Amino acid sequence: VDGDGVPPGDYVMTFYWGTNKPLRGRYEGPDKLDGRYDDPKTSQVKFTVKEGTPTDLERIELTTK
Repeated sequence: VDGDGVPPGDYVMTFYWGTNKPLRGRYEGPDKLDGRYDDPKTSQVKFTVKEGTPTDLERIELTTK
């Protein structure tokens, strides 16, 4: 349904920052974030969605250190 969002629950976000290869239609190469966020088991970027409560992720700051 339009505007229903994601189901309630706990979530982990993963990120990979490679080099854009438009002719191949993907990103490749070493992760410019040094792999800090590419594994859901180790990523520290998490959020919880509660039933009936709006969730604003606000600004997500990623670092390589």
